[in-house]
Amino acid sequence: MTVLADNAGIVSTLLTGRLQRLLLASALVLLGVILSACNQRQETSGPRYGDAPREKTAVRSCTVAVHPLHNPAKLTEAYQPLIDYLNKRL
Repeated sequence: MTVLADNAGIVSTLLTGRLQRLLLASALVLLGVILSACNQRQETSGPRYGDAPREKTAVRSCTVAVHPLHNPAKLTEAYQPLIDYLNKRL
C-alpha cells in the first residue's frame, strides 16, 4: 500500500509540474499575441477631420442613401429621378 501511495504522490507531482509548464507556456503565447496586436494601426473609413480644407479634385461626388424600408425596385423608381437630376447639376 505504501508503494502505491508513493507512486500516486510522484504522479500527482509530475502532473502538477506539467500542468504548470503548460499554463505558463499558454500564458506566454497569449501575451505574445496580445502584444503583437497593440502596435497595429487601423485605417478608418469614416470622415477625416483636419485644420485645412481637403484638396480639390476634378470629380465631385455626392452619396445618396435611402433607408431600405420598402422594395428596392420601388425605391429605385421613386428616387432615380432625383439621382438623375443631381448627376446633371453636379
